[in-house]
Amino acid sequence: MSVTISIAPTSEDTWIIRNAVYRWLVARVADVHADRPDVVEQLTISGYNGGIALEHHLEDSPELAVRIAESLRTTIDHIRAHSVPLTDDSGTPWPELQSQVYASLDELRLLLDRFPVVTDP
Repeated sequence: MSVTISIAPTSEDTWIIRNAVYRWLVARVADVHADRPDVVEQLTISGYNGGIALEHHLEDSPELAVRIAESLRTTIDHIRAHSVPLTDDSGTPWPELQSQVYASLDELRLLLDRFPVVTDP
């Protein structure tokens, strides 16, 4: 199973990752952004639903969409800066996928950099 994060309804604007890695990423967002339970809750719910379309959140709740994108960006930066190890759901290190996941997070970071930070109504 996989989870997607999109910034627009096109394949080049969509990031796909396996569920276990998505759950690990959401747990890291919770670690880095303990002050943003709404973001963690939305990302958690989105994982159950197969993904999150930030472009739809931008229409419905622009402030939340911006906080989600910013939280993901800063969490990815934190993971890369501190070499946070990838673990499975039980907390066991998952070194065989570490480099692939880091490369995938870099792709997500680039995708999120294109997501509008400020919106005009």
